[in-house]
Amino acid sequence: MPEEEHPVVASHAPGGATLPRTAMENDAAEEMQRQIKRPPEDDAKGSDAKRPKPPPSPTKWWEDKATTLLIGVRQEQATLYDPKRRSFHCCRGFERDVCEPAVFDHEEESTARIARPLDTIPDSKLDRLRLALNVIHVKVLASDVGFRPVRVYGTVLMRDGLDFKCIYLFQRDRDNCQVISSPGEMLALTGPNRGPFEATTFYFEINLKIRGEEQIMDRIFCRSLIGQDYPLDQWTKKKEISSWLSILW
Repeated sequence: MPEEEHPVVASHAPGGATLPRTAMENDAAEEMQRQIKRPPEDDAKGSDAKRPKPPPSPTKWWEDKATTLLIGVRQEQATLYDPKRRSFHCCRGFERDVCEPAVFDHEEESTARIARPLDTIPDSKLDRLRLALNVIHVKVLASDVGFRPVRVYGTVLMRDGLDFKCIYLFQRDRDNCQVISSPGEMLALTGPNRGPFEATTFYFEINLKIRGEEQIMDRIFCRSLIGQDYPLDQWTKKKEISSWLSILW
């Protein structure tokens, strides 16, 4: 078989003789030329040569300016005009140091478990149990559409500092409404599925609707956000919530 030909470049040796260069020597010569043209490290600082910037130092995501802007956007998306209160209100809780707004799902249910046998808790920490938050009931005091009866569905949930995910107190879909036929009736609470953990602020989100004959005829019954600061006192608190077409208690 004929031997494979390699490209050669002629160069002049002393005495005028011409010597061939191999392809490997060609590559080495080209690399040397590139190195010669490259500005030295010290000279590059004062030249127009652009070098890649070093990566930014790592920061906590909740201190980032972009995160602050994104939280503002999501709060704006969760803000509605309440005709009963005649003002705009945000209907969802946000804690920038607990939930990262770029990836956090406000609809996800909490699956964390923090329960432990009472006899394993030292006496010095039992006071925390006495101050634990618990929701006793949610009553429908008034309805702007009357009681004929009213078929209510939706959610009542709370968020704590453990994972900030949904702890449902009331959860019914459109095909499983609760019928409210008189003032003072209580929502049939089915939660919480776990005890609340400590939090700087506990958030309660109420999103209730009235079912109409068609889904397009459904109306918002109550849409509200309530914050309860921690630590709590030892007294039972009652909160009246006037929103959209109802007054809850």
